[in-house]
Amino acid sequence: MAWDNPFGPDAYQGRYTNDAGALAEIQARHWDSTGDGLGTPIEGQWYVNTAAHKPRIYLNGDWYYYNEAGFPWSQAVFLAEHGDNTNDGLSPGTAVASPDTAQTKAAGLSPATGNRVAVISLDGATHTEGFTVASWTRWECPNNMFSGAVTVEGDSTFRFNNVERSTGTCIHKSGGGRAYVQGQQVIGSTGAHGLTCATTGQLSINVEYVSVDSGTAIGGSDTYGLITGRVGRVKCNGGYGIYSARSTSQIWLTVDGDVACGSTGTCVRADASGAELYMRAAEIEGSSGTAIYTSAGTDVAVDCPNVAGTITASAGTLNEAIHTGRTGILSRLTEESSPADNDWLLLEDNATGELKKVQKQNVGGGGGQDGLALVWNDDHYFSTTDSSYDKTADTRIVLDSGDFKPDDMRVKVGCKRVSGTGSMSIKVSVGAAYWELTGITDASETIKTGTIDVSGESADTFRVGKVEIKQVGGSTTVAYQYFDMWAVREV
Repeated sequence: MAWDNPFGPDAYQGRYTNDAGALAEIQARHWDSTGDGLGTPIEGQWYVNTAAHKPRIYLNGDWYYYNEAGFPWSQAVFLAEHGDNTNDGLSPGTAVASPDTAQTKAAGLSPATGNRVAVISLDGATHTEGFTVASWTRWECPNNMFSGAVTVEGDSTFRFNNVERSTGTCIHKSGGGRAYVQGQQVIGSTGAHGLTCATTGQLSINVEYVSVDSGTAIGGSDTYGLITGRVGRVKCNGGYGIYSARSTSQIWLTVDGDVACGSTGTCVRADASGAELYMRAAEIEGSSGTAIYTSAGTDVAVDCPNVAGTITASAGTLNEAIHTGRTGILSRLTEESSPADNDWLLLEDNATGELKKVQKQNVGGGGGQDGLALVWNDDHYFSTTDSSYDKTADTRIVLDSGDFKPDDMRVKVGCKRVSGTGSMSIKVSVGAAYWELTGITDASETIKTGTIDVSGESADTFRVGKVEIKQVGGSTTVAYQYFDMWAVREV
């Protein structure tokens, strides 16, 4: 990066003679607070003031030179590829060359609540050393690449471009308190892990891309605390994408894009009793591996419109939003075999496209059954001891008066024998009209239907005058018979 070229909206902005010049360039690029060229600078943006020959940063609503009176970060250490580790690091002209030395210099300034220390990188060098971002320090390295292990402590901030390792962990949060990391890429090649959080502390992340080969991208067995924030994309060839693996681990994330895995990988996993994982993603792509895995005792909630791949979830552990891009969702739900009239059903309004609820009792026959609407459903018990018809109590059929014309209406009735033995006959009548079914021989009898003309009955209701049953052939006494019976309107 040349000194004259801005790096990005949240970092170095270039060289200007004053604050107004820096703001004009920020607004011209729409890198301001409102994103429309009309806002203020964003917290943490900085530039080199060519009149004073030193960096100037926007913090707490104002511009500051480093170390000036009122500067929120009271002291600073400077890091640069051209620096020298024998320097004191306290000005751009006396920058140190390596992150571990910068950390040593920062620790010498006794960072604490009232004495926060900034470590400022002046270029885009690549550093191989491992180092610690100590409590109450803020590392501004938006152009730098790191291949050494980075440990962040509580009450610290680490801004970077890229952290990439082939062993161990790229960025690890240690101790209590909250640490904040922001960068472009975290890449764990071979068996390295991406981002982890130890003990009961919190790691807040804002990273565009996290990828691993066979390790864990976010979380895993080294995460006992809380990881929150957002990620652009997560990828694991093998291993795990987002993994809550300990009884105390909590992962609450938003993924703007997809979480994807290879054939031996798992996109989303929680497998320790007590582990929490709450996430939202645009897509979970596990078609060649496992999309989601949860085990007993975990608490997992996933909001994702497109999920591909195997889902293995212990009962009661996974709460899913409706997945419009996935098939087989209903197969994982508990079936209600006897819905009550006041149970709720889900439908989409054809006119507006909105999802709405409707009670079962308010659902008609629908356009798929031309001219038919359910008007009566009942279960009947008969006791028969001889060959005569045995009349039961009258059964009322309630009709929708706005849905038919009584003077030309017919009712289709039907029954199915569900228990009892012996050859039986059944007759359903309305006034002089009736329908009769004969030859019912056993409980496996198939459904039988017939039609009764009910023209002239009242508009709102009519009564089934007789529901009768008789035994055919008087040699066998049949004491108990049960029939499922129903009626539908036939126009």
